[in-house]
Amino acid sequence: MADEQDTDGPGSVPRDEEAGVGREGGGREGGGREAPDLEFEEPEPPRALPGADSPFAPVLWLVDRVATRVFGQPTTLRWSATPADALRGEVEVVTVGVPAMRMAGLRLERVVGRVERARIQPGLVPRLRGGPVSVKATVTQESVDRWVGSANLPLRLELTADGILSSTGIGSLRVGHVLTELEVGGRWLRLRPRQVAARELPASIRQFLVGNLPLPPLPAGARLAHVAHAPGELAVRVALEDIDEAITPGLPGRMQRRLGGR
Repeated sequence: MADEQDTDGPGSVPRDEEAGVGREGGGREGGGREAPDLEFEEPEPPRALPGADSPFAPVLWLVDRVATRVFGQPTTLRWSATPADALRGEVEVVTVGVPAMRMAGLRLERVVGRVERARIQPGLVPRLRGGPVSVKATVTQESVDRWVGSANLPLRLELTADGILSSTGIGSLRVGHVLTELEVGGRWLRLRPRQVAARELPASIRQFLVGNLPLPPLPAGARLAHVAHAPGELAVRVALEDIDEAITPGLPGRMQRRLGGR
């Protein structure tokens, strides 16, 4: 048997051609089969920031950057300003919102942050300033039921037009039935009884129906600005302290820790 040559001899087919490489139709596999075409997804266009071509672009960019870090997802930004605001270098109102987010397992919907008179204060170290500041969120009965179940809380919270009906028990056997409302105690959201009779309940039952909710602490200085009750829905607006932060690379992280109650 003749030795197999390492190089192509005269009149032989180049090995690259045998492998179907380096010639037209190189995408064909052996036997003339078509190789699968490679398809690439179209790159997503860069997100256009509203107001990017306005005099307020720097402050809008900063607010959007901070909000994206705090909410953990891209936000929808809206703003309004007047010619007088342009002279002062401030935006009358900036709102940033997300369709939904979770807080300790509780799904919040239609979350909107609002900053009034947002501006950049010039200086050796410029500062981002704005206020009043507030955050509004809505919860539904379905979200509350899932949260109570996943957290193994020994109570049921029913969202009604009059308030939050709190009861405890097992299955269909419910006791207590106390109409409560939200309040801020220190840095915690609490359930407070709206009925004087609830104070007469035995302590062993009352401790489950009122008191602190198992949610993260609110930012320092937070207070309830407005609570709207409806059947199966609860909307809450929390007022926060004004923003006055140095514009440094660590600004988004500082705001995330501050608004996260840390």
